[in-house]
Amino acid sequence: MFGHKILLRTDNKTLSLLQICTMTSNTIARWVLQLQEHDIEISHINSTQNYLADIISCNPAGLTPEQIKQFTRPTDIMVATIKLNTDPQVKKELKELAAFQDKDPYIKTLKDQVANHAAEVQDGRYAVLDGVIHCNNHKGYSFWRPTLLSSLENKVIKFVHLSLGHAGSEKCIAEISQTFYIKNLCKKVRKILSCCDVCHCVKHPNRSYEFESRSHLSKKP
Repeated sequence: MFGHKILLRTDNKTLSLLQICTMTSNTIARWVLQLQEHDIEISHINSTQNYLADIISCNPAGLTPEQIKQFTRPTDIMVATIKLNTDPQVKKELKELAAFQDKDPYIKTLKDQVANHAAEVQDGRYAVLDGVIHCNNHKGYSFWRPTLLSSLENKVIKFVHLSLGHAGSEKCIAEISQTFYIKNLCKKVRKILSCCDVCHCVKHPNRSYEFESRSHLSKKP
């Protein structure tokens, strides 16, 4: 992009107004300065006339001239495949969760206490279902969730993060908490996501600029 003039046609009217708008906040100022790093010309186009929307991500290579013409009047649906790089071994290990729980000393002890009706676990939080110990901590979840052992926690968190297309921490936490019980889930998810190289490469840089805020009105009320 650097060193080349870019003509951008977009149906986002707000984006086209960034070239002429008044800097009323630091957020607008950051975006304006970010765009000024490139030789870019933004022009607005109606969404009904924007036939080539998302063409970069949806256009496969090796098209014939007849297929290219279909972009103006598309009749086919094209799907771009995405390689998620997920670990298929995670699914196999989850199918044998009961056996893995028996190998974990802490969960094995907890499972034995539940089976022997020990007083310290008679608060209704734990139960053994189909050989797998489940937890119901009554924190917004009224159903039983299988308890993951420590050796599978990081694998499951990474699998969910990658399968959702490098989703953020809130989405990963919501997805995992609906299926499994992991102690201190929020803390562990944020720690793993903070080490994701792909997320760091595509993350927008945080920049702070101070500008004098102005009102859109000619005179302040």
